[in-house]
Amino acid sequence: MSQAPSRPSSPKPPNVLNVVEASLGDDTTPDFDNFVEPIIFFKIQSAIFGLPRSRVLKSGFFRGMMESPHLGDFKEGSAEYPITFDDRAGIKKGDMQSFCAVLDLRAFEPAPTLSVAEWASAYRLSKMWEFEQVHHYIYKHLDELVKDPLERIELADCLGLKEWVAPALAQLSMPPKRNPAFSLEPDYFFGTSPARAPSPIAVTPRTPPRLSPDLLEFLQGGEANVEDDTTSNLLNFVEPTIVFKVQNALFGLPRSQVLKSGFLRDMVESPHLGESNEGTTEHPIVIDHERTGITKKDMKSFCAILDVRAFQSELNFSIAEWASAYRLARMWEFEQLRDHTFKHLDESITDPFTRIDIADVLGLDRWIAPALAQLCRRETALTAAEGERLGFKRLTEVCRLREHPRQQFPLSDYEKWLNKGLISRKY
Repeated sequence: MSQAPSRPSSPKPPNVLNVVEASLGDDTTPDFDNFVEPIIFFKIQSAIFGLPRSRVLKSGFFRGMMESPHLGDFKEGSAEYPITFDDRAGIKKGDMQSFCAVLDLRAFEPAPTLSVAEWASAYRLSKMWEFEQVHHYIYKHLDELVKDPLERIELADCLGLKEWVAPALAQLSMPPKRNPAFSLEPDYFFGTSPARAPSPIAVTPRTPPRLSPDLLEFLQGGEANVEDDTTSNLLNFVEPTIVFKVQNALFGLPRSQVLKSGFLRDMVESPHLGESNEGTTEHPIVIDHERTGITKKDMKSFCAILDVRAFQSELNFSIAEWASAYRLARMWEFEQLRDHTFKHLDESITDPFTRIDIADVLGLDRWIAPALAQLCRRETALTAAEGERLGFKRLTEVCRLREHPRQQFPLSDYEKWLNKGLISRKY
């Protein structure tokens, strides 16, 4: 059982949940909690794919199969007994690669640079398997990506997008554009020039649109070319999981996501990790609560927000959960996730006292002066409870500026007048 190295100690309180309590469940659990996501295995042509069980259960097509007693009895969906799609299903290995690329896209990541054929492949599977959120997400991207009317008609016929056909045909039936270099001169009609025959009107010829080779292959029944297929007997596209132990719980993170951490990358890529099976369920990487201050609730918040996909619209997380995820993302140098969680915190917290509390815990010093400036400008007096919450030094500084003549100064003036050295700490 390996132990993760700890970051240098910080003067900030270690647990953001002492600001707002997150409702993540009771920590008084028996022996051990296992939050490692089970994987459902699929076999398509010569390749094995693994999808998280929670994602598979979002499918109206697979849900009944996953929840049936039959699946448990025969271990279908396991590595030894994968769910197999034969040639009769018409699903190719490349189709599944495209679908998995979209399904795995996190909310904080940019959209993948897939071709039209790859988006179309993913759309067809999401529609066939009734992944509603994924289906609508891909449809939106296809609708924005495919502009040529002929391509829209071809895809509409292939994917059943009937609503695309009439607008595309109307676009094709529009008269071709005239060449602006040739036009009838206005003076010809008004008689200001000698009578002469009008200049000929040149019509810009319409070039028949050409379909891209990959889209043409898709329409003809080929598969999306996501990666090189020149491999041995069986390709394995199952995402490895790195397992961590926090307090009395195990958490599994996809290896590809762990490698985006500047802090954890060196540890995961070291030969030592592979030789001793560290990062597995049997030998998890241990994060010491006493040294790091990281709790099981913090890790649950971090994993939950890390797992949010781009096609999900509703994010029902509390401020405490966003704050926990931000602290770990910053500590472990997950840059995209850190920026994503900071944006949500910055947009969702408007109360100046809450912003100051969160700023103290997370080290967001740039939040403090603007929040105190709001209190300097507030018309109503501070209460005793609010003064206690601010702390003596900040309270005296706010009171000093509130004693200015009773007129509304711009917030920027108050920020400038605040003693930055005095307000940097609560006490």
